[in-house]
Amino acid sequence: MFRRKFWISLILTIPAVLYSSMIQEWLHYTAPTFTGHTFVAPLFGTLTFMWGGPVFLRGGWGELRDRKPGMMLLISMGLLVAFGASVATVPRDAQTVQGGCRPGATAASSVRGSDVGPTTFEWGARTRGAAR
Repeated sequence: MFRRKFWISLILTIPAVLYSSMIQEWLHYTAPTFTGHTFVAPLFGTLTFMWGGPVFLRGGWGELRDRKPGMMLLISMGLLVAFGASVATVPRDAQTVQGGCRPGATAASSVRGSDVGPTTFEWGARTRGAAR
């Protein structure tokens, strides 16, 4: 049973990784685009979580209930935090892609959805650097 879950989870992970904006940026490539391509990574990431995660979540819940924290609880907490962070960033990533940002725009300006000048954080860093 676990071997089958592993292989299916691995297969579900491949499109999630290939369509991840961070991986595309690191490896300097662009995945094929089509209507809805911005949701490939979140969709397959969610399917991976729903398919492979319950084993760890049940084990972690059992350890928590028995008041004997162990590796399953640690893995469960990591899964929940990572999934929660991913879910929280989906709207931002979708806005970045659909915002029509030009190639080469900074990550900070892309998050805002415009390429006009630096963000507040960039201005703060520049002014602090200039003051020294």
